[in-house]
Amino acid sequence: MHGDVPHLPPELVNLIKAALLERQALLTGPDVATPSAQARVVALDARLEALLDQLRRVVPPEAALQDDASAPGDFNRFLDGGAA
Repeated sequence: MHGDVPHLPPELVNLIKAALLERQALLTGPDVATPSAQARVVALDARLEALLDQLRRVVPPEAALQDDASAPGDFNRFLDGGAA
């Protein structure tokens, strides 16, 4: 991130990644139509919403948008665990 925008906490990034990966696996897996898989996806959606709320408290959206040109690079760094 740039300037006075705080760095993403690695533990929060890892939790978001893990939830996204599990959700993706459930949605693309053979058991996607089962009630248990659907319930788990709903639970993961709620978990992701809570994690993203935490992320917004660390990096407010308006701070993240200060430099629109940095957005693709910042997003890639987020996906790579915050590495420069």
